[in-house]
Amino acid sequence: TAAALLAAEARDADGGGEHARRVAFGARLESGVRTALAFEDPAARAHALSVVPVDRLEAEAAALVAESEAAANAHDAEDGDDTAGAKPLSLEDAVLLRALRWFKREFFTWCDKPACKTCGFEDVRHEGMGEPTAEERAHDAGRIETYRCPLCQAVTRFPRYNDARKLLETRTGRCGEWANAFTLVCRALGYDARWCLDWTDHVWTEVWSVSQRRWLHCDSCEDVCDEPLLYDKGWGKRLTYVVAFGKDEAVDVT
Repeated sequence: TAAALLAAEARDADGGGEHARRVAFGARLESGVRTALAFEDPAARAHALSVVPVDRLEAEAAALVAESEAAANAHDAEDGDDTAGAKPLSLEDAVLLRALRWFKREFFTWCDKPACKTCGFEDVRHEGMGEPTAEERAHDAGRIETYRCPLCQAVTRFPRYNDARKLLETRTGRCGEWANAFTLVCRALGYDARWCLDWTDHVWTEVWSVSQRRWLHCDSCEDVCDEPLLYDKGWGKRLTYVVAFGKDEAVDVT
């Protein structure tokens, strides 16, 4: 619960900075709750469904299920026991896998820094932070990165949008943008999905698998599913807190 997380943070805080750290921790929790609740907006979900090739994903998922069933049957035949062995994928889980692949390979793009808006030169230089315009603020862009082109001197703005619906239009960003947009896609497809925030600066999605009766880690940046040890074992990150934000609760999943 949020109260338990605040208590845990307080235990880790030094005496002098305890109050400030508690306030910052609470602000992060509140921001995560707002992010999760935004995925419940019917208009945002409808917009997400308008950009997702649902029929194609379902057809690809059906083929994946057939492959999974054939592999499971072959495994059982080799073992001589048709009551045990590999369990085939459910259609719901297969659609999730194909949605991840589509999102990574075809829909969203990574952006370390934008190309020059005037001449297209890619090696622009970071100038600092700018003030959001009214339109950028309307789409929850609290941070605006600015870059100057060394060739034409034009300044290009990179709004760090948090509005998932807007991100389905811009279709670019870093891990925060990827996770926001993909979590909205999952909610639009009918999945029970949570937005997961790693306090050491990463974000991903968790999706409830009805057939497996457990949460599946989904990182749309990497096109991976059910690899929750990717960060500490694979990347070597030293995780502190990871909180999953859903429509009903915020949970410490560290």
